[in-house]
Amino acid sequence: MFVQLTRFTPFTRFTRFTQFFQPEQAEQLSPDRLPRFAPRVFESILVLLLLGWLLRWTPVWPVALTLVMVGILRPVLIVPISILGITLVALLDVPPGQGVFAYSYGVALAGVALAGVELGKFLRQVEWQFALQSMQLQLADEQATGTPEMVLSHTLSLLMTLVDADAAIALRQVDEVTAEAVVCLPPTVLADRLTSPQLFAEAIALNRCLYYQNYPHQPGAIRSLIAAGTKTLAVLPLQPRVTEGAEGLCGGILIIWSRNVTLTPDLKRCLESLRGELRMLLQFQDTTWRLERTTIRLGAILETIPQGVIFVDDQGEQSWLNPSAAQHLDLQPGEVKPLEIALAMAKLRANADNQEALCAQAAQLFQEPAMEIRNWQWVFTQPERKVLSISITATRIRNVPGRLWVIDDITDRYWLQQALLDRSQELSQANENLHEAAIQQSLLYQQLRIANAELEKLATTDGLTQIANRRIFDTVLEQEWKRLMRSQSPLSVILIDVDFFKRYNDTYGHQAGDECLKKIARAVASVVKRQGDLVARYGGEEFVVVLPATNVPGAVQVAEQIRQAVEEVNLEHRSSTVREIVTLSQGIATIIPRLDTTPDELIAAADEALYYAKSRGRDRYVVFDRKMHDRSLAIMQVEKDLRLAIEREEFCLHYQPIVSLINGEIVGFEALVRWNHPQRGLVSPAEFIPIAEETGLIASMSWWIFQAACCQLREWQLRFPYYRSLTMSINLSGQQLEQLGMVERLDRILQEVGVEASSIKLEITETSLKETPALVTTLHQLKAMGFQLAIDDFGTGYSSLSRLHQFPIDTLKIDRSFINQMSRDPKGLAIVEAIVILAQHTHITTISEGIETIAQLEQLQTLNCEFGQGYLFSKPLDSNAAYTLLAQNVTPTRLNCISAPFCQGSPGG
Repeated sequence: MFVQLTRFTPFTRFTRFTQFFQPEQAEQLSPDRLPRFAPRVFESILVLLLLGWLLRWTPVWPVALTLVMVGILRPVLIVPISILGITLVALLDVPPGQGVFAYSYGVALAGVALAGVELGKFLRQVEWQFALQSMQLQLADEQATGTPEMVLSHTLSLLMTLVDADAAIALRQVDEVTAEAVVCLPPTVLADRLTSPQLFAEAIALNRCLYYQNYPHQPGAIRSLIAAGTKTLAVLPLQPRVTEGAEGLCGGILIIWSRNVTLTPDLKRCLESLRGELRMLLQFQDTTWRLERTTIRLGAILETIPQGVIFVDDQGEQSWLNPSAAQHLDLQPGEVKPLEIALAMAKLRANADNQEALCAQAAQLFQEPAMEIRNWQWVFTQPERKVLSISITATRIRNVPGRLWVIDDITDRYWLQQALLDRSQELSQANENLHEAAIQQSLLYQQLRIANAELEKLATTDGLTQIANRRIFDTVLEQEWKRLMRSQSPLSVILIDVDFFKRYNDTYGHQAGDECLKKIARAVASVVKRQGDLVARYGGEEFVVVLPATNVPGAVQVAEQIRQAVEEVNLEHRSSTVREIVTLSQGIATIIPRLDTTPDELIAAADEALYYAKSRGRDRYVVFDRKMHDRSLAIMQVEKDLRLAIEREEFCLHYQPIVSLINGEIVGFEALVRWNHPQRGLVSPAEFIPIAEETGLIASMSWWIFQAACCQLREWQLRFPYYRSLTMSINLSGQQLEQLGMVERLDRILQEVGVEASSIKLEITETSLKETPALVTTLHQLKAMGFQLAIDDFGTGYSSLSRLHQFPIDTLKIDRSFINQMSRDPKGLAIVEAIVILAQHTHITTISEGIETIAQLEQLQTLNCEFGQGYLFSKPLDSNAAYTLLAQNVTPTRLNCISAPFCQGSPGG
């Protein structure tokens, strides 16, 4: 049998202690150990043997030997067996005649034997009570020097004596609380099998001892215990009292017998009593271990913390300091005499800069022992800068009253505080400045509120005309759209554009233009006065009027009133003697808002109506209808096809001869572009040229026309050398004239083709001429390069005749509209005559367009017009027909409108 100490933890099942009990302790726990009164019994046996030898009583010898064997094997039966043996010997020695007496004597001796058995049990109980009281005294003795392990071993020794020799004990913990445990088992039984928590858990749950006799027949018996030969079993639960905040140890004692043992009430009471003692012992042992561990942790903390800790008892007999405090006082850590600590503190205080204040506080501290001091600052600058904070408080350590000194190095914090104090005045001054700044900021906030109000006004009002701007218009339109959608009322919009405002602006200047817009805005606002209506500036010279709950007749009436109001303004520029009549183009659109429509569609409809009004001659209002939308779609389709045509080069040139009206010779050709549409065939320029000008595609087309016409002229010059003076008239768009590098590009094309600039006559529409320094410079550059410059469709534009001399013009082309009116209206003839006379006086040649009759030809010859072109001479020809025309004669061809076979074309396009 062996005894082993184990400590259970939550991480390992158990860890064996390094020390075992002493051999004598193991011998005391042996199941064969005799009871404590056995020596007296053996002494009695020896006395019996001595008497038998002296009296020559031979039966005593076997009886004595039997008693010796019983004493060795079963010491508890030695007393009753001794009495019974002596009685039997006495009976054998009685004479036969004394049978009745012997029988009575034998019965008396048997009773005495039975009394001896009971006496043995009583003695065992007395022995147990003495042992139990001894253990209790040992546990209660505060001055005991024995360790808990030694006390526990003695207790288990007593338990082994109590439960008899063939029993085994397992003391075990069944929960996860750290505690001590002792296992005392026979060598043939494994501890892990016997310490199954199943039995312990059941006993702990019931909180009472469990006893099993004839254990293998118990339901739920553990197989490992049956295999170990267990016959009888007892489970004693250990449940120490609950500690504050957590429960104590939960475990139990398992006692097993390899034979059937009768568990008497006395035995159970003894086991119950021993269970209570072991419970207190284990709780004390666990508490002691926890205290030791806590002490070790606290010691480690005190050894490593940067704060110095000093303890001095009130009697001045013992003191202690940790390494940090020892470093500050230049002492050895650990237990130091209080006098040494006092001297070291005095020495340290003598080196402080604030020594006087520290001495005064120290005197007060000695006068009032119970006084507590917090953050007592000791400042040092020599030999190094250092500041210590010392706190003193009364405490008790191991029931020893004293004082606890805590020394903390606050050098960095102290000087940081000093720096903060030094900065306090600066902060105070900064606060004053900040207060003044706050006052100034308050004033700025007031100004900002005023500025915000002005900005809000600027954000919602047009700065020039002081009416609503585009942003407010969008907001109001959206709101009215949603409101009228619920009531299903009509919503009308009038989009207004000032006719030829750019010309007005360029003529009189931007300041005059701004004044013009202001007057128009006031005139429109004077008409639109109904609550809910809105007048806003939509763009540069565009205005818009929103008329909620207004149908088409009502919108038309408002548009007419607006036209009359603007007409009554009498817009006239002060520096001009000519009264400038400013007219308006208005587009009207009305719609009932629905879920499938948007405000943008209403604006788009009004814009289409405005575009139609401008295209119909301006100074009018137009109401949008579905036909306009269809026309817009058609124009968009033409624009789309036109872009593809430029990429695919679907254009070709036709050439119309320019004839001298004096001798009938061909002096040149005008290059006219034609669109060879894949589906529609040849498309008239009147259909796609305006769209090209609006979309900006005219520039790309013009460059292609210029290069193609130059190439054709160069080909004719090479094939017909006698046509060296033949010219090619090519139209330049206004966008070309505004392009950067236009002159250089023209020169580059001429060099690539090999045509002289003098053979090219550049035709510029009258509306493209602007009296700007850039345009004048460009025209002079072209003239310097050798180009001939002509004004196309002269008389249809709005250029002033007084400015004609500012441009280096060579030719004026009289528009066909004047030629057509010349034979029907005397005024038309007068206009043509005026143009010809003007050109002659300014040394400019004239070309008449659209000559279709002989009467027109004769009138122009009478007016001395030099050149002409038209269907009377020839319609525009493709390159092959023009080549045939030039190849008819080896000399320059002279056209006779009567005899020429190609003069039979019908007039027109």
